[in-house]
Amino acid sequence: MLRSRGVNSIVSRVLKAEYVFRPTRLARRVTRMFRAPAQRGEHSLSLPWGWPFLADPTEEIGLAVSTLGIYDLVVCEALTRLLESGDRALDVGANIGLMTAVMAHAVGPHGSVTALEPHPELQARLRRNARIWRESFGSPKIECLQVAASDRKGSAHLNIPEAFESNSGLGSVSASAAGDRSIPIQLERLDDIVPEGTAIAVTKIDIEGHEIVALAGAQRLIESRALKHIIFEDHNVGRSEVVAHLRAHGYVVFALRRALFGPVLDSELLRQDSAPAWEAPSFIATLDASGTRTKLAARGWRVLRAMNPSEISVPT
Repeated sequence: MLRSRGVNSIVSRVLKAEYVFRPTRLARRVTRMFRAPAQRGEHSLSLPWGWPFLADPTEEIGLAVSTLGIYDLVVCEALTRLLESGDRALDVGANIGLMTAVMAHAVGPHGSVTALEPHPELQARLRRNARIWRESFGSPKIECLQVAASDRKGSAHLNIPEAFESNSGLGSVSASAAGDRSIPIQLERLDDIVPEGTAIAVTKIDIEGHEIVALAGAQRLIESRALKHIIFEDHNVGRSEVVAHLRAHGYVVFALRRALFGPVLDSELLRQDSAPAWEAPSFIATLDASGTRTKLAARGWRVLRAMNPSEISVPT
């Protein structure tokens, strides 16, 4: 029995889409098993389509990119499929820019991405990445704003938990400081950031429970139907204020999960009170349910495909 469990554990770790669709990535991971552990600090890693990505391989995002080639595969795939050349995208809670990179690659040189990240160190790392993509690949305009999306303009605190050293996505916005690790930050409303009359094809929001407050600051954008697709994380699932709020404004909401051969839109998960502990509870709220189903129905993982070598240009 114990041996069977051990074999199943190994199979589950190896039988990942990131390895099945890019077997060289598995070979690299096996090779790394015989090397010394990565040193803490920023390294130049590589994204599947050829862009460099500065990240720390001892932190969660950097570790995922260094071993699997990507982080949060199903969300990255949804961004890749929903965005088209020339679109505008909004990354709320951009961290060091992994999702920003996916968006920028998807919208191409004629599109644009606005990335919000209030943490000063993460914002600096985001800007370094954006500068490299712009200089090396002529990426679209990437506007990096050191603010947190909220329901008002003003100041607040970003409270930093102990686990932040390994997972820099855990900072949470609060009106007051909690402990010595809190950082003062600036708040802005999305209604004030996105100009009137501007259509945003995809908005990704991952801000540790502050999503409903951020959406309250996007009342004009939501009521004018300027935000076509919203991808967000919510651990409350069926009891989610975000789901209820967006449904009340005409959005159709799907749970987003991964299978071996592609993303899956799941309505059953939304009937549960909470998501399974092992599954990242990500959702898509859309004003185009039919189009979303069509775009996410195809098998495979587009985000894992390598860039055509002719598209890669390194400045001299």
